[in-house]
Amino acid sequence: MKVAELRKLIADHEAAALRTLVVELYKMIPAKVRDERDVDALVREPGKAAALRKAQRARSAMPDPDEALDEAQLFLENAAQQNYFAPNRAVPKKERAGWRFVARRVYKNLVALLAVDALREESGELLAELYRILCRGEEVYLFPSTEPFEAMKVERTEMLGAALAAARATRPADRFIDLALDLALGGSLWGMQSQVARVVAAEARTPELRDLLVERVRERCRPPSGGARSKGQMKLPAEGWKRASALKVLATIALYACAANGETERGVEEFQAVIGERGSIEATPGLLAHLQELGRDDLWAATYDRAVEQGLDPSSTLVQYRESLET
Repeated sequence: MKVAELRKLIADHEAAALRTLVVELYKMIPAKVRDERDVDALVREPGKAAALRKAQRARSAMPDPDEALDEAQLFLENAAQQNYFAPNRAVPKKERAGWRFVARRVYKNLVALLAVDALREESGELLAELYRILCRGEEVYLFPSTEPFEAMKVERTEMLGAALAAARATRPADRFIDLALDLALGGSLWGMQSQVARVVAAEARTPELRDLLVERVRERCRPPSGGARSKGQMKLPAEGWKRASALKVLATIALYACAANGETERGVEEFQAVIGERGSIEATPGLLAHLQELGRDDLWAATYDRAVEQGLDPSSTLVQYRESLET
């Protein structure tokens, strides 16, 4: 019998008959099922049936904490030792190709455990390490694929956002910001600089955090005096496309953090200061795209005009957009 048919059948039953029916049905339910399905709670508060079903689904989706955390630790250790790529005794050859399924399960389990207050810090730290190791796998052979996020079918920015949200809830502000910048600069980032930067800026949810974020961006770009690097300052690549990529990420973080504080003009200055004079002209089209996204046509026009005066050879698209602002 379908539920709709049952509803129709009992619609005309008297209250006494319905009470008897409930008691007889209750007797037929095995004690184990009553406990698993929380039938007693439903009997006590039948009006909360939908909420109870939702809670049951949440419980069934929650992994065993000890097993999930142990599996995460083991995966990270094996990945760091290249056990999913090189011949070894720890991970049998037939299991190495399944690394992406293990990685995806570890990720999903850690995200689920973030909902448990007592486990949020530990699962959050492991999630950050998982993000790091996957980024590392883009640069060296840790897995059969050098595109680990794509292989495990998880969006890079999704994992980064989850890791940063957990860190923001469990770390002091300075340690949260340092972790955010470390993670933002991980991996090859080819074609992902802007997306990653926007996630970092978005996860700094308060004006104070955003100000600290901009301050730490400056520290990362400032040459250390006397050969010493200040606390939390990570060494950037000395030259080449890796340095340019890192600077683009940091500059974009500063721009969006300032914009979120209502200081987009300052954000443009911070962006250009991070990029530096040598790269400012080359980076201008990217900056203009951000300003257009932020809806600041006034700053777009001023930045464009200044760059043209300094030697920018604008594309036809930029020229057309500039002309459209005059109409």
